[in-house]
Amino acid sequence: YLPAVIVMQLFALAFVRECVDFGVPLRAINRTQPILIANALGIGVNLALLLVLLPEKGLAGAVGAYVVSRVVDGVYLAVALKHAYQVSYAALAPWKDLAKVAAAASLAAVVLYSKSWTDELGLIGVIFGGIVYVIAFAALLLLFRVPEAMQLLQWIRPATLLRRLR
Repeated sequence: YLPAVIVMQLFALAFVRECVDFGVPLRAINRTQPILIANALGIGVNLALLLVLLPEKGLAGAVGAYVVSRVVDGVYLAVALKHAYQVSYAALAPWKDLAKVAAAASLAAVVLYSKSWTDELGLIGVIFGGIVYVIAFAALLLLFRVPEAMQLLQWIRPATLLRRLR
């Protein structure tokens, strides 16, 4: 599976881009032309990069082209959204909280760095490594006081207390 690692790592970068969808607020005010332009721009960038990267880098090049095209698409939509709503870039998303989530995900990923999960435990190690990652990620979200994680904790606590009382 080692050749697939770089592909998955590159594709994970696309997930970062997908965390912020600037198209929805544009649709909400019936401004869909920037979405069409962003899609066309993304396709153009993807095609151009595919022509260059695919022959040289193979599947990793294709995924890299996709990631770059998604970022270009996102940047275009961010600019369009900023102008449509007449707000600053800082007001487009909760950047501070998004940075906390990214930091938590990155720090929690340290537990996955070791090959011992798979070398010593095989497929079961993948499952255990995933469980340890989720626990570390959740703990870091709470430690960094990410609002959605704190809210989820507040929802879970009363439900747990009610079960104990029954």
